[in-house]
Amino acid sequence: MPEYITAKGPYINRVARAGFRAVVIYEFDESRFAEASKNILNQIGGFHSVSGLACSTQVWTEAGEALKYARLAFESKESFGEAGR
Repeated sequence: MPEYITAKGPYINRVARAGFRAVVIYEFDESRFAEASKNILNQIGGFHSVSGLACSTQVWTEAGEALKYARLAFESKESFGEAGR
């Protein structure tokens, strides 16, 4: 993994009737999102071919960033007369 990506985990927990779940949190600067995504997907890509194993990725952000995006989305809708729909 490149130096600009910090991996935390894996964190493992038991899921009833499903086996185990592993979570790895990858942190990187938002400006390198496309590059980091390619690296992360390349690393976990091999797991997709393992029979009986499910694999997925999710993008999460810090609360302050999420509020900023929500505010921008609301302001965008408001400027087009769509707020409150």
